[in-house]
Amino acid sequence: MTRQEETVGMWTMLRERTRVANHGFAALVVLTALCLGTSSGEAAIAGAGARSVFDRANEAYNNNDFATAVDTYEELLNTGHECGEIMYNIGNCYFRMDKIGMALVYYERARRFMPRNRNLLDNIALTESRAVDRIVVPTFQVVARTLLFWHYRLTAREISCIVVVSNLAFWTSLGILAVARKRLVKVLAVLAGAILLLSGGSYVFGQVERRGLGDAVVVAEEAQVRTGPGDYAVTFSLHDGARLDLVEAREGWYQIRLADGKRGWIEADKVGKIQNF
Repeated sequence: MTRQEETVGMWTMLRERTRVANHGFAALVVLTALCLGTSSGEAAIAGAGARSVFDRANEAYNNNDFATAVDTYEELLNTGHECGEIMYNIGNCYFRMDKIGMALVYYERARRFMPRNRNLLDNIALTESRAVDRIVVPTFQVVARTLLFWHYRLTAREISCIVVVSNLAFWTSLGILAVARKRLVKVLAVLAGAILLLSGGSYVFGQVERRGLGDAVVVAEEAQVRTGPGDYAVTFSLHDGARLDLVEAREGWYQIRLADGKRGWIEADKVGKIQNF
């Protein structure tokens, strides 16, 4: 084979690899769009029967029969129709019944499915403003939530999808750079690497958040916090809507931790769990 034929063959190979890479990047873009577009958390309420139940719940809500509306929406959840819209509606029912804690529980459950829904976020803020207890959140937690704002604006499914797509894009671009030093490919490699780092960190952070028993909200008008699980001394009280972390569970009791560092034991039926629902 002559030198000219070797050169032509090399360029033919590079063009083919570049063409394949372009298709690969296009596929990654489409995959990301599909993942993000279908993971908003709004699951379709499929089936005429389920739709009928949903309509009955909405009718009860419109007639201000909020207790019946909650029971009817719960029918859907218990039959596997778990989606943000239903949980959001249940939260609205509890809010209208002035049950602040239960409203927050369901609003936060709904946020797992639709974390960017403006109406939901506004309702959470309004409900929190009506809580009696004012628990001071440490500055570092406020800063962390500000710096990781994107983590709280994505669902777990969206984060997982971004990790997979950015990982494929990163290693694909590195493979192309091994044979073709293209400026665009370098930019894509850096961008994919940065996204992979951020989304991977977010994924790990989410797994750490989900360890243990999760978050909860006080759902009783008042709940006494004791030094131990049982008839121990009362150290302080919490009220409807107070947020807390669950540390340990014993029969009928939870050990809790507040954002300001206070700890104690509270009766299990006085709190509603948000995570691990």
